[in-house]
Amino acid sequence: MVSGLESYTIQGWFKADRDVLGQVARLVCFSIDGGKSAVMDLGGNSTGGTLNFGSSASPTGEVAKVMVRATPNAFWMIDTWVFFAVTYSKDTFTFYVGSTAETVARAGVSASPGKTADIRATMQIGNVANRQRPFKGWMDNVRIYGSKSGESGALSLQDLEALRLGDVRGE
Repeated sequence: MVSGLESYTIQGWFKADRDVLGQVARLVCFSIDGGKSAVMDLGGNSTGGTLNFGSSASPTGEVAKVMVRATPNAFWMIDTWVFFAVTYSKDTFTFYVGSTAETVARAGVSASPGKTADIRATMQIGNVANRQRPFKGWMDNVRIYGSKSGESGALSLQDLEALRLGDVRGE
């Protein structure tokens, strides 16, 4: 869970350089001292261009580590603007992918294997202060939507397509 939200969407665009796909590059990170974090990264060779979302607990272990992945190769695009989104609601993560030319499509659904950590931290885009796993490329229009109660923070496929189309049209 991010900042006490019951449902949320993290959405944006990225355009990766060629060498980013050989790594695990951070797109979005929430991290604080004490071990809690939530990270969205683009997997490299070992995960075949998969978008991953992970959440981990403090060292005391009150919340188990959670890692969910989109369909392999769904995000394996180089030198192309890629629309990405992950929604969370009812312990289920849904991944979406699109591009300037392709409409938004579901890229995987993953039930959370454990309770997600309640992350209350500053969002960092592209990397964290220690400069590990930098994203090499461009990012644009990163957005977060959320709801403290109910499912309205998890945007629908139609809502995400409207965002993609508005961005492509420059609206």
